[in-house]
Amino acid sequence: MASSKKDMSDLAYALSSLFGDDTDVDEEETRRMFDLAKNLLGKQEQSIDLLFQAFSQNWNIARGCFFGPNPSVSLEESVYKSWTDEKGHPLRGVKGLVWGDSAIHMLDTLKRYGVDFDRTRSSSPDHLAVILEFLGFLFETDKSEEARLFAMDHLDWLEQLLENTKALGLGETVQRPVTTAIELRNRIIY
Repeated sequence: MASSKKDMSDLAYALSSLFGDDTDVDEEETRRMFDLAKNLLGKQEQSIDLLFQAFSQNWNIARGCFFGPNPSVSLEESVYKSWTDEKGHPLRGVKGLVWGDSAIHMLDTLKRYGVDFDRTRSSSPDHLAVILEFLGFLFETDKSEEARLFAMDHLDWLEQLLENTKALGLGETVQRPVTTAIELRNRIIY
């Protein structure tokens, strides 16, 4: 099944909004995201109307794990990757820190494309919401190959994020958007 650039852009933007906004989602937003995922990724859901309502309610309760001054689950790429790969640097290979090489690369990438990083919307340029929003922008501006390369480089840590949510005992409501982002990345790359 061929995926349209618009479908990929729309799903990337929807996931970006979900991961980047600490406000309640309603059933309409949930329905739109699930429809996008179903159309693009071929996901079929059982009891779809109940699923929208349950997801919205559960997400609005569980999303706190991603937000706040001390979230239990980080959505920043740097946390899951080596802080730097610079030879001889004392933090080379160290994981768990923010604003590493991937954040600096994101700042450079955004600047190269003329996109300003809005610090009022996200704490870091390598936050998943920023990455997904930029991915949507690449598809929206007809840059499919750049989107593919970008997804390979900046979304290769999502399985670690998913494992982190599982290790913390976070349920399907938290894991579902992460797995959808993984499936979107895979659709883009392959």
